[in-house]
Amino acid sequence: MMGAQKSNEMSYSATGPNRLSYWAKVPSYRSALQPYHSRSLRTLLASATSRPSSSPSPSRSKFEYHRSLDPELREIRLIHLLPRSHPANREAPAVRCRIEYASLNDNPVYLALSYVWGDPSVTRPILVDDSVFEATTNLADALEHLQHERRSLVLWVDAICINQNEEAGTETDKQTKDTEKDTQIQQMGDIYRHAAWVLAWLGSAADESDSAMESLDRLGKKCIFGMPRDDSFYLRRRQFVSTFLSSDATPAFSLPPVFELFRRPWWKRVWCLQEVELAKDVLILCGDFGMPIGVLQNAFAAINDFGAQIGLGDPLTEVARTIRVELGSRPPRILGAAAAGPGRVNRMERLEPLKKRIESSNGMGATDPRDHVFALLALASDAKELGIFSSQSKLCATVFAEVASSLIISKADLQILSWCEFIRRQQENLPSWVPDWSTLFSPTIWNNRDVLFSASGQTSVSVSVRTDGFERVLTVAGTRFDTIRRIGKSWCNEERRGFAPRDCLVEIIGFSSPSEGPYVTDDDRREAM
Repeated sequence: MMGAQKSNEMSYSATGPNRLSYWAKVPSYRSALQPYHSRSLRTLLASATSRPSSSPSPSRSKFEYHRSLDPELREIRLIHLLPRSHPANREAPAVRCRIEYASLNDNPVYLALSYVWGDPSVTRPILVDDSVFEATTNLADALEHLQHERRSLVLWVDAICINQNEEAGTETDKQTKDTEKDTQIQQMGDIYRHAAWVLAWLGSAADESDSAMESLDRLGKKCIFGMPRDDSFYLRRRQFVSTFLSSDATPAFSLPPVFELFRRPWWKRVWCLQEVELAKDVLILCGDFGMPIGVLQNAFAAINDFGAQIGLGDPLTEVARTIRVELGSRPPRILGAAAAGPGRVNRMERLEPLKKRIESSNGMGATDPRDHVFALLALASDAKELGIFSSQSKLCATVFAEVASSLIISKADLQILSWCEFIRRQQENLPSWVPDWSTLFSPTIWNNRDVLFSASGQTSVSVSVRTDGFERVLTVAGTRFDTIRRIGKSWCNEERRGFAPRDCLVEIIGFSSPSEGPYVTDDDRREAM
């Protein structure tokens, strides 16, 4: 894939900011465009144009899936997004598409859409196989922007290509039979791996996003194609950004639209991690503009580095401070996923354990709390070993408990217990030893990467989980070591505001007072400190 990726970048380097019409000419994107006068589409056209009204209306039937997908064939649905020049669109423009069934075994050519659903109660009707499909507003906007003038575009879009409302059937089926959604989620990693491009839709143009996309495009291209990667690269990049951000730069570069662009919800969606990391190529789309994620990544790195390095005395000190506040404190983790894309290293070398994936994605968003696990399974090196798989029939508490149990027992890792914070819990019916993976964890002093604490020496962990009625009970063997007499204040970032380092030291000294510890004299206490 590196050859295709490099070809895309080299042809892109000599152009200005690019609209979707440009990307439709790039070979890997164009491969998913088809003439709409093929036999199957002519049949659909005849059906659409024979109706007196061409816009979605109450007289049209609600869309229904004609058949289920065959998991044995690794079958998926694809949509053919019909062009704007579709005859039925001449009087009343609408988003129209038709369904096609395909097998991943046959290597179909398509683009995959990555986007945020938005409020499911706010929808716009589109036409799927000439029937009304209620798409969320953000999805309808994306499809409207992606319509080609003369050709149909082959896409995979989860909301349309997966039957989201399929029931497993009887109560027995719900326990023993996966729904279509289960099987499709389980192969979603392969769906994004096979796509010729992943189209990352940030949303329609707003808040001067066109200006932000143009500025980031110029900066990213300069970093990739205009600077040799030698020892002075970072210095030259910093100097260029300084010129780029100066008040007399032409054309002007405005940071607030850039900040707004990175505040869009797509950057926080946990599913986007796998959609980006497993992709061959990712095109970031906002309104009518598109930019390869590598270009955006380089632009972000240049601005972020400038904010971190520029200090007092520089004319742009205040600008650098604003960058640190707006971007440096929360760099999008999705850009990190792009850095681990197929062009960088072998995919198997990039896979990381599920625990690390959960930890690194903590704080990202998901409509369904179970997705804080399900969205990471395709990226986890040990998902099969742990026996964790997605299933819509499982309650959130069951999913979270299975993950905690598997990590503790299979890995003999009790660090999971340090993430059990009762105050922050949002999910109900979780055992006390199961973290709520959907909440933001507080920093913990226990870090397996820094072996500072080893009170148990080489003693192995003795742990088991048993089911007691409807409850899961964790049993851990230990040694009675001492009695806790006092508990100090939390060092959690959110709770220690106003809690100065001096207060921490005073409290620690108080813990080691002669009346409560082994430190008999003041010299003993000073030595301990």
